[in-house]
Amino acid sequence: MDQQNHQSHTANEDPDKSRATRSAWLWGSVVVAFLILQLVIGGLAYNLATGDPSVAVVPDYHERAINWDDELARRKRSDQLGWKSAFQWGEISSVARGREFAIEVIDSDDNAVTGGNASVRFYHHARGVDVATMALQELSPGKYGAELPMVKPGLWDVELSLLRGPDEAYWRQETIDIGGDTATDAEE
Repeated sequence: MDQQNHQSHTANEDPDKSRATRSAWLWGSVVVAFLILQLVIGGLAYNLATGDPSVAVVPDYHERAINWDDELARRKRSDQLGWKSAFQWGEISSVARGREFAIEVIDSDDNAVTGGNASVRFYHHARGVDVATMALQELSPGKYGAELPMVKPGLWDVELSLLRGPDEAYWRQETIDIGGDTATDAEE
C-alpha cells in the first residue's frame, strides 16, 4: 500500500510541476514578446524619422552658416552692382514634364546684362534634400532661361547666380509659391 500511495503522490505532484512550468514559459514569453514589440516599434519609428525625405536639412546649410560673413559679403557685392531681375514662370510642359523658367537681368542704367554665365539652384520646401542645379542659357539679351523640373505646386526656394567677368557676380535668392499650372512673377 505504501508503494501505491507513493505512486499516487508522485502522480499528483507532476501536474502541479507541469502547470508551474507552463505558467513560467507563458509569462516569460509574454515579457519577451513585449521586448521584441518594443524593438520593432523603435525600429519603425527610426525608419520613419530618418527615411522621410520631407524631413531633411538643406544640404550645405551648416557650411553656409559657418561662412555667414562670406555670404553677407557676397550679397553686399551683388547689391552694389545695382542690377535688378524678374523671375518668370511658364506653364508645365506636358512633353518634358518641366516648367519654363526665365529671368531678365538689367543693370543700374536699365541696360540688359548680356554675356553672363547663369545658373539656378532650386528645391521644393517639402523635399529640402532634393536640391538641383541647372545652367541657364541666354535666350535673348539679358534674358536667361531653361526648362526646370519644377512641376510640384507649393513653395520653392530658387537661388540665381550670374557671373560676368571677375568683378561682376550677381546673386538672388527667392522663395516662390507655385500653384498648379499658373504662371508666377516675382520681381525684385
